[in-house]
Amino acid sequence: MKLLTKEIEEELLKYGIDGQRELVFHSKVIARYFNPYGVGTWLITGGKRLMDGDWLLFGYVSLIYNEWGYILLSELESLKLGNEIPIIERDRYLRGNTTVHDECVRLGIREFEYG
Repeated sequence: MKLLTKEIEEELLKYGIDGQRELVFHSKVIARYFNPYGVGTWLITGGKRLMDGDWLLFGYVSLIYNEWGYILLSELESLKLGNEIPIIERDRYLRGNTTVHDECVRLGIREFEYG
């Protein structure tokens, strides 16, 4: 599955890496990535294309702890099951105007502010 579509790229370019940061949990979720085999949900609210073609993404992450942070698209793409099968998927049914708060409630993820 392709993690980054043309539509997602356009939204990332529109908001930039920090464009929604002040909105915190009211930020629009541009993309949701998840691990269907275990822990891991990334609610992406911003990003920027790097000179090497990779993307630096920003959003709310639920792993062992829930926190705001950055991740490279290439890091998500490199997570594999048995070094062969990519395990991170993109939520193809994400509602267009959902917020981080809406998704946290829907998925049962606790919200924590960042400093």
